[in-house]
Amino acid sequence: MKLSLRKALRNDAPGLCTLINSAYRGDGSKVGWTTEADLVSGLRIDVPEVENLISTDGNSFLMVTNESDQALGTVHVLEEPESLYFGMLAVSPELQNSGLGKLLIREVETLARRLEKRSLRIKVIHLRLELISFYERLGFVKTGASETFPFEELSKVKDLRLLEMVKVL
Repeated sequence: MKLSLRKALRNDAPGLCTLINSAYRGDGSKVGWTTEADLVSGLRIDVPEVENLISTDGNSFLMVTNESDQALGTVHVLEEPESLYFGMLAVSPELQNSGLGKLLIREVETLARRLEKRSLRIKVIHLRLELISFYERLGFVKTGASETFPFEELSKVKDLRLLEMVKVL
């Protein structure tokens, strides 16, 4: 399979929305290991929100596509003064563990270095131990900072928190 890596455009929003939601929520997400379906209900994101992020300065989505330009993986990136924040790292559930997630993270790191950022920053649900371990293996460390999960009404678990993790470049 021939893969391409590119920055998402506004017209990519519907496909990215479908991909992100399939990786995080609903029964279909349980095929992969990045699911939040047992912790959080509802959609992870909707098309207008993806369009808004794509159109907002300092925000972008990187995406891996196949020969048909179908999104197989994506990550949201936000430029901050000293760091590059990334989130919504999503790979199609049936392609998880194929290296696409690591490919996207390497591309985020390359972008951060090009933009002369000092670190990468992410937030992870505190109960996602396998995901926290994954990021630790890639050089991220917990900062000790955390915050209440911002969508409490969607939470299936009481007192969900987001842990901050950083990788110094």
